[in-house]
Amino acid sequence: MEGRNRSLEAPPTNEAMSEYQIKLEAIGEYQQALRYKMMNEELCNSLLGLLTQLSRHYEKSGMEVPEEVTRIMAKTSDALDARIAASTFAPTQTG
Repeated sequence: MEGRNRSLEAPPTNEAMSEYQIKLEAIGEYQQALRYKMMNEELCNSLLGLLTQLSRHYEKSGMEVPEEVTRIMAKTSDALDARIAASTFAPTQTG
């Protein structure tokens, strides 16, 4: 029994079981939130890639990139930068 994470073991009483169930549900919700976070980041990356390709197409054609495309690219990039900065896995920047 030594070395095992006792917090993941089932509690011994019915009274504590409700607390255990609450913890399991919270873990499940957290895991689902992480999946949505990853999916949102992937969608933002895909959108940014698509808009970059669109911008290249405009430039190759000698056309000006529409302001709306540029604005959406900037917002998407800012949203990704904010997510990266907020991530607990991102290294801290030193000045």
